[in-house]
Amino acid sequence: MAELKAWTCEDVLAALGGAPQLLGGGTQGGVFACVLGGQPVAVKHLQGGNAASLDTELAVLARVPTHPNLLRILGYAKGEGEAYVVYERMECSLEVALEAQERLGVVHRLAIAADILRGLDALHSARPRALVHRDLKPSNVLLGSDGTARLGDFGFSRVLTSGHSATIGTRVIGSDGYLDPQYAESHSLGPPSDMYSFGVVMLRLLTGAQANGLVTFLRPFISSPEPSLAGFMAMLKPTGLAWSQAQVLALARLCCSCLVFEGSTRPSAQQALQVLQALPMEAAAGPRLCVICCNSPRAVTFYCGHFTSQASEEGCFLRMSRLQDT
Repeated sequence: MAELKAWTCEDVLAALGGAPQLLGGGTQGGVFACVLGGQPVAVKHLQGGNAASLDTELAVLARVPTHPNLLRILGYAKGEGEAYVVYERMECSLEVALEAQERLGVVHRLAIAADILRGLDALHSARPRALVHRDLKPSNVLLGSDGTARLGDFGFSRVLTSGHSATIGTRVIGSDGYLDPQYAESHSLGPPSDMYSFGVVMLRLLTGAQANGLVTFLRPFISSPEPSLAGFMAMLKPTGLAWSQAQVLALARLCCSCLVFEGSTRPSAQQALQVLQALPMEAAAGPRLCVICCNSPRAVTFYCGHFTSQASEEGCFLRMSRLQDT
C-alpha cells in the first residue's frame, strides 16, 4: 500500500473541533468524522493501552493491500498516551444500513456479500504473508455512496507468519456472535476463521436477524444433511424481502458450509464468491444455480446445476435433489 502520512495530534484535534461527529465505535476506540487536509476522513481515536499498540497496528496496516473492497488507510498521528488512525470516509456501516428504516434490497445485499468476499480474498491471498481480519462483522463493513462495500477496522487483524494458519496466545479476540468457535477452542487462526464470521454476516443479510443466538438457533439446520428450505423461508417472512426460493436454498447452504466447526471444510472466500456470482441477482429464480451442499458437519461438497429458464421452481428443486445424490 501507499506510504502512510504522519500528522500531528494538534492537526487532528484542530480538524475534529470542539464537538466532533461520532460515526461509531471501533474495536479499539471511537471513530469520528472531520475534514483533514481538505479531504473528508474518518478518524479512530486510540487512548491508553490502545494508543500504545499503534505501532503494532501500523505494522499490520502497512501490509493491507490496496483493493477496492478494503478501506483505505490514509495516515496516523501519535502523541503522549493517545493516537489517531485516519481512514477514508464512507457513508455508513452495514450495521447502520441493516437497522435503518429503508431496507437494503435483495440485489444490494448480494452485491455487498460479494464485495465482502472480494475484500477477504485480497487479505487471505496477500503476499508475502496472508492476513486474517479477525473481527469481521457488519459494523466493520463500510458502505460508500455508490453502494460499494469495504472491509475496515484492521486493529485486530493478524499477519500469518508461516503457512496459512498461526497459533495465537491465550487471548482470543473477536466479537460475540461472529467468533469462530474452533479458533476460540484451539487458538489456531487462519482464513477459515474469517469465513465463519462471513457465514454469520451472510445470515444477517439473508434473514435480517441479529447475530447473538442466531447460529445456536440454526444449529439443527447446520448439522443436518440438507438445510431446511421451509425453516429458512419462515425466518425470512418478517423482512419482507423478495428472495427467490433458489436464492434462499443456495445461500442457506453457503451459510451452513461456512458455519461448520471444522475450519478446513469451510469454503474459501474465492469459492464462496463463485457461488454468489452464479446466483441470479434478481428476485426471480434464474436458469443457473451453483450450490454448496452440506453433506455433514465435517464435509462440504460443491455441485453446480444447470436449468432451463422455462423450468418451474419446483422442477428445479427436484432436479437439484437428484444432483445431490450423484
